[in-house]
Amino acid sequence: MWQVGLYPYDLHFRMPVRTSRGVMRRHRVHFIQLYDTQAPHLAGWGECAPLRGLSLETEADIQQGFAQLEQLTRKGFKSHQFADFLHEAYSLLPDSLRALRWALHMAQQDLTHDAKRLFYPSPFTEGKQSIPLNGLIWMGDSNDMLRQVEHKVRSGFGCIKIKIGGLDFASECALLARIRRLYAPELLTLRLDANGAFGERDVMQKLSKLSAYYIHSIEQPLPATTPSRIYGQLCRESPIPVALDESLIAFTGDKEAKMQWIRTMGGRYLVLKPSLIGGETAVKEWIAVAHEQRLGYWMSSALESNLGLSAIAQLTATLNSPYPQGIGLGELYQNNTPTAVQISADRLHYAPNPSYQQFQLS
Repeated sequence: MWQVGLYPYDLHFRMPVRTSRGVMRRHRVHFIQLYDTQAPHLAGWGECAPLRGLSLETEADIQQGFAQLEQLTRKGFKSHQFADFLHEAYSLLPDSLRALRWALHMAQQDLTHDAKRLFYPSPFTEGKQSIPLNGLIWMGDSNDMLRQVEHKVRSGFGCIKIKIGGLDFASECALLARIRRLYAPELLTLRLDANGAFGERDVMQKLSKLSAYYIHSIEQPLPATTPSRIYGQLCRESPIPVALDESLIAFTGDKEAKMQWIRTMGGRYLVLKPSLIGGETAVKEWIAVAHEQRLGYWMSSALESNLGLSAIAQLTATLNSPYPQGIGLGELYQNNTPTAVQISADRLHYAPNPSYQQFQLS
């Protein structure tokens, strides 16, 4: 019979991580296990990794959703009824439980491919392809952030994403000026991530000043709660191409609703986070919208463990996005899970090992 297990796990940052929403010292995720009691050694694993204050679901929502899955297992679905079990399981979980639905889908994909954490087989998982990455610069003081940039460039990164909103605006402009004195636009692509830190009254003034530093794009300059009419006007008039991130997380609706909303919002790029927008199905719906509207897009992680990062990387490799992706954050934690990927210069490579393929929690 089909069974599920849910295991909370606290990931501890190597050092406090600053964002425009505050400081993080730990991140709680939940691992989900899916298995048949007739073959318990073949267990599929997935990761449910919502972000507090950003995801639609709360810890209580996840516990309630999992309780419904446990209750479903009591119906006694036999080995050959896997599809029936999954159909009822997904129908029980509302769209708002995006991280849990993605975790269940991960476990399903894992089981489908022999329970070796091979979620999406491709030339990437065969070691024949790699994924281009951007280097992420976390908030700190100006000197610390500049050191991070210099380290990333020395490591081989040609695209850097800098989180802004943690310093006063003048200091951030001064930092960007220092970076540009060191690295010309043709040598280093700069992305910015504001995480909704700007206000409606001065956002255009700030974007105009930032444009002097040859910025490729800026993620989420205004909060996701900003009315679409106002955000749409900003996207059309901004001197820096706008990439929508948190706004996608806050949006609820089917593919057609997504299409209509993007026509209002505009923007030039979409940032896709499977754990926060609804997994593979939502990712592919947003990509279809991007193709229709001729928008660029790239994938990004949401502070998952190495297990979740591996699934996102494997999915990314099947999507053919030409842009540097934002999925190389596994080194942040001191107690991370076994990894299946390695970073060389600015590329992500698949490199499974026995501890990853035999994933289990102590």
